[in-house]
Amino acid sequence: MLTTPQLTFVLALGTGLVALSARRLAVLGLAIQLALSAFLVSPNLLQPVFVARLGLGLAACLILFLAATSLAHTQRTRRRAGVDPLARGGGLLSLLCVALAGFVATGIYRAFPLPGLPESVTLTAYWLAFAGLLLATMEGSVLGQGMAAITALNGFAVVFLQIESGLLMIGLLSLLEIGLVLTVAVLSDQQAESLSRPEMD
Repeated sequence: MLTTPQLTFVLALGTGLVALSARRLAVLGLAIQLALSAFLVSPNLLQPVFVARLGLGLAACLILFLAATSLAHTQRTRRRAGVDPLARGGGLLSLLCVALAGFVATGIYRAFPLPGLPESVTLTAYWLAFAGLLLATMEGSVLGQGMAAITALNGFAVVFLQIESGLLMIGLLSLLEIGLVLTVAVLSDQQAESLSRPEMD
């Protein structure tokens, strides 16, 4: 099991990459979050279910990576024309949001523990939920907002799977996660297409 400093480092890395990039590099941050979430709930899951969860997470990351690649190509094209259509609030400001979320999470996870859950799960849930909700307000693209929403969902999923690890709960969470990922990918692709349309006229 990870110590608190190790867990804090992994959480900071996973959410910091999402805050810095909100593009392809952010997918690595989401992969770290998903791996951490799977690691924390693995004692409660059967091995085939655990492998299926990891496979679903890998598929979700691949879908988001393809969407991020398409959006990055569109932005490069727009920048050559002197336009940055999806200006963000700034990587530094997003990192400050993650730092704030981490500060709040580490401050309250012992003061307000989630009943019956290990401290590591409580810290992870608070950190991911706060970071995801704060980052969602900073992003200017559908993809960035979607990745922030997935970050927050990862925090809630860790709690739900600790409380109830039955197949019904796992199935509902998996459907919600893959549904959110597909929605984000489709909307991001539509946004990229609408941004590239003036270049074709």
